[in-house]
Amino acid sequence: MNRLSACARFLLFALCTVAICNAHKAMADTVTLKLMSTGSNTADGVYAYPYFFSINGAPGTTPLLCISFNNEITVGESWTATVTPVSGTAEEEASWLLNDANLHSANDDADQIAAWSLFANNVPMDGSADTQLALAAAFVAANPNDTSFYDHFSLYAPVDGTQSSGGDPQTFIGESGGPIPETVSPEPRSLLVFPLFTEVLNAGTAVLNCVRERLPPLFLARRGLFIPKIGFAQRRPKFCVPLHRHVAVET
Repeated sequence: MNRLSACARFLLFALCTVAICNAHKAMADTVTLKLMSTGSNTADGVYAYPYFFSINGAPGTTPLLCISFNNEITVGESWTATVTPVSGTAEEEASWLLNDANLHSANDDADQIAAWSLFANNVPMDGSADTQLALAAAFVAANPNDTSFYDHFSLYAPVDGTQSSGGDPQTFIGESGGPIPETVSPEPRSLLVFPLFTEVLNAGTAVLNCVRERLPPLFLARRGLFIPKIGFAQRRPKFCVPLHRHVAVET
């Protein structure tokens, strides 16, 4: 009875701890953003990634990617933002574009235009932006629900009415932990099937050769059987020991 009571108390303590942690996390999901400066990049006549922010008044700045083409902000403006994990195809594609911009600064403008186009229909596109958009779509299609990648990104959505000036602020995406190195793209199915076929063929020929060597030739001849030795298998399996031969024990 005492052991049961102890277990119940421990379970209650664990549940309370989880509830407190979740409540703290919910509070931490709201931050204050203040635009400190922009980079020198411009795209479609406006400033492009990176936008440098102070978050909760912390020292230093954090670069964020804008995904609101039709909203405007000014340096020094501040507002409250809700921070959530990225979700959905558009936000995941924008995350890939942000990561690519961090890996390849020459793609900053094209990645920015492509990111804007995911959430607005009036973004002037060019060939480079179209290319980046296609690459982002291909990555997300090939890596659905890849938490090892998408968990590095957060969405900063403005809370209406909290801005210090002007109209509705912009929505941004940020990356934590630095850019994620590019990984090898999945192999085409045709390249994956051939090695598998080769392994199966090797195994089959090895078994046939094994049967041929385990049965005495006279046994096969009396029954009119002939199993040719196939040279495709590279080596005989370890379990294949001819029954009609004496094999010395290795020491």
